[in-house]
Amino acid sequence: MSKEYPEVSILMAVYEPRMDWFEKQLKSLNSQDYPNLSLIVLDDCSQKTPFKEIEGMVKKHILNFPFKILRNEHNTGSTKAFERLVAEADTPFVAFCDQDDIWESFKISVCMETLLKERAIFVCSDVRVIDGDDKIIAESITDVNRRHSFENLSADGLVFKNFAIGCTVVMETKVAKEAMPFIDGMVHDHWLALFAASTGKICVCPQKLIRYRIHGGNQTGVLSKIKSRDDYFKMRILPFKNQILQIEKRLDLKILPNAKEWAFAREDFSLKRTGAFKKLWKHRKLNLPVSLFEMATRFMPDFLYKILLKALQKGII
Repeated sequence: MSKEYPEVSILMAVYEPRMDWFEKQLKSLNSQDYPNLSLIVLDDCSQKTPFKEIEGMVKKHILNFPFKILRNEHNTGSTKAFERLVAEADTPFVAFCDQDDIWESFKISVCMETLLKERAIFVCSDVRVIDGDDKIIAESITDVNRRHSFENLSADGLVFKNFAIGCTVVMETKVAKEAMPFIDGMVHDHWLALFAASTGKICVCPQKLIRYRIHGGNQTGVLSKIKSRDDYFKMRILPFKNQILQIEKRLDLKILPNAKEWAFAREDFSLKRTGAFKKLWKHRKLNLPVSLFEMATRFMPDFLYKILLKALQKGII
């Protein structure tokens, strides 16, 4: 079995789970038709939800393959939680898992079949989107985020925009371990996709392999949690600059010098520094939608800026 079906370890980060959603996710994991699985669950120091309840739910519903349950002494956030999970894994492949989605029974099987067929080291997939009551509200992530695209799989493209939905990712464990430590301030799925693309072949499975739950507590989204120019500067412009500075220390990509110049131009333009517009315009095509948004809104009245933000967040435009 181990040769025909390499073992896949499901890495599940948990924090204050809503227990009915958590139960459904665990049941969907237990129903996977892939025959060589294990599970590692890490509770990222939940305070409201007793660890014994989380542990009991896992023991009750994971019956078809081995598992272990860990707990952080302090809350580290999802990226560091997944980093610890990768460190704990000792199987050839890992699959990343959130606490509130529902996996189709063939999720791991299709991912592994795609990886082996494509001779890739990293695969992700599209999703169906569900609401809090498990109702399907979209047949693809692209229906709720029109800017999401699975077309550019290159490392250069991933420097500027992530396409990988973390809870759909399956990848070689050795590659995930080589990517440690994860980049500070960069969502783990984005960094792992970028690192894998710089190392070998990555691919996308067009099938919808999970039912991805979108609710008010989701960490990611279009301009998530941004309510003002100051928020945008602190949560989009500065973090990207810091990411580029870290990435250039880890990866040798030809795009990085231009990416660095674009990142500093964005900061300078936002702070109204002399000559910033010219530099931003020069590198605008590195990420044209972001460049145009920032150039077009720089002198926009605050009330119009906030209206535009809400429209983008709701997917109206």
